Amino acid sequence: MLTVLIRILVALPTVLFFYQGVNWLFQPEEAAAGLGMSLLSGIGASTQIGDLGSFFLVNSGLMTMGQFRGRSQLLYIPAAFIGVAGIFRALSAVMGNADFAAQMIGFEAILTVILVVAARHLGSQEK
Repeated sequence: MLTVLIRILVALPTVLFFYQGVNWLFQPEEAAAGLGMSLLSGIGASTQIGDLGSFFLVNSGLMTMGQFRGRSQLLYIPAAFIGVAGIFRALSAVMGNADFAAQMIGFEAILTVILVVAARHLGSQEK
């Protein structure tokens, strides 16, 4: 039962990350607004769309693959990316470069914990 709950807890953000990644390609203004920013223009827009789209799609793919038997270690990769993003958000606020995004940092911290717990639990089920 715990394994089913953990898989659901990983599946929900997986779907959200996939949606956000695809949105960067097809509706970049909406994707940017969803993250509290406006879409840049020119090379800046290319960077936003490419970097953020890939961040969300690759992490979604890793969260999906990490749920397959024998692949739970893949969940550590999105955990690291998402956790470090939260750390950078906090540091940017401390350094005075951005507002403190408590809600986003909280989400990233919770998701990082979920992914690490899932990787450990699913990994223990693989032995």
